Amino acid sequence: METLKECEGLGQIIIETAQDFEYEIHYNYSGRSMYGEKCFGISGSFSNLAAYISQVTQVNMESKLDNRAPAEFYFRTMRMDQLGSYSIFYWPGLYIEKEDESDENN
Repeated sequence: METLKECEGLGQIIIETAQDFEYEIHYNYSGRSMYGEKCFGISGSFSNLAAYISQVTQVNMESKLDNRAPAEFYFRTMRMDQLGSYSIFYWPGLYIEKEDESDENN
């Protein structure tokens, strides 16, 4: 499973930007045809998804991290499931470690 451990900066950018856009963070999502495997995802109303992707990419490009990862790669590999009135975008094989492990449901 790929992690953002070696590129914690991008993981932090993805999480903080999702919080700015009031998206829910899922650290252990299991999507369609994943057969119980867990990955990182974000959910909510994505009427402004293009703005979210643009902001993550811009902040990542402006970061001074030596280990900066191409945010575009992560957005090209994301998948989407409809969950009733909202959607979840997730990245099979991508795991971002949660800072606080006390909440195991997300």
